[in-house]
Amino acid sequence: MRRQYSPGFREFAVAVATQSASPLVRVADELGVKRTTLSSWIAAARRHRVQTPRLRAPEVAALQKKIERISAQRDALAHVLVLCVQEKGSGGGQVQLDR
Repeated sequence: MRRQYSPGFREFAVAVATQSASPLVRVADELGVKRTTLSSWIAAARRHRVQTPRLRAPEVAALQKKIERISAQRDALAHVLVLCVQEKGSGGGQVQLDR
């Protein structure tokens, strides 16, 4: 019968094994798991860490494009506001901005 381990325990075991100066066999024994099981958890954690940045690269690129577009819109609106203020100022009227 296979023993089931919680994701939290697996994360803890990987952290202990990767940060410990003790051999993997000893850490596995102390945690009560097989060395091969602990090794597979460590390998899976490394694969996950390596894949995560590649999975997010398209999202980051899309967000950067959105920031550029919004920044350009903000700059255009600021320019229009300056023109409106200058136009009102030349006629003697005052422009009041609500904040």
